[in-house]
Amino acid sequence: MSDPRPIGVFDSGLGGLTVVRAIMDDLPAEPIAYVGDTARFPYGPRPAEEIRRFAVQIAQYLLTLDVKLIVVACNSATSAALDQVTAAVPVPVVGVIEPAVRATRNRRVGLIGTEVTVSSGAYQRSFAESAPDVEMTARPCPRFVEFVERGDTTSVELLDEAHLDGKFLVSAADALRGARDLTQREGIFAGISSGAVLHVARRVAERLETGDVVCLLPDGGWKYLSTKAWAPDLALAEKQVEETLWW
Repeated sequence: MSDPRPIGVFDSGLGGLTVVRAIMDDLPAEPIAYVGDTARFPYGPRPAEEIRRFAVQIAQYLLTLDVKLIVVACNSATSAALDQVTAAVPVPVVGVIEPAVRATRNRRVGLIGTEVTVSSGAYQRSFAESAPDVEMTARPCPRFVEFVERGDTTSVELLDEAHLDGKFLVSAADALRGARDLTQREGIFAGISSGAVLHVARRVAERLETGDVVCLLPDGGWKYLSTKAWAPDLALAEKQVEETLWW
């Protein structure tokens, strides 16, 4: 570390701490100054001009802390104000869009974010310029922001059926078979919830004439090692799963 000054990072709230964590992992010796603008959170529903004003204010405050670099860890601020922040301060400024362009491996990207992030088209333009072969699907999810900032992943309100195209009931046995298929056929040591996701993905695929189904696997098989879920006898494993209360 030749320059002892801190790296400045800011977000509209606490979500940017995930970016701080990544910086700490890659650059453990670097000091970091973080600003979470919880007083004016969330940025997503605000007009772009207001977000630009907030972002420039915070960047200028970070300069008073003698930062050597500013990371705009907020998607809304990156989308609406990155150019303005860059022009307003004499230190390098980094957003969160370009790293996303470099991170994709299969050239297909799904984007969820605030209304500002999606409607600004900043991600879409950046991908079109830097990686024109990448296919992007974008959808605003404004209500998720408040849950993310609270670290709330269990509230019933998260499952707002108004935003769903459909829902499926999955039995414990079907979820188990899906998890075992992931392990045996794909080499993915996934858990029972992941097996349920795979079961639903297959049912959705049956309805499609063409296209791909993307699913997220939410748990690992290690959580179930104390059960008989992986017993060679499938009937025994299914009985164990059906009789167990999962939470």
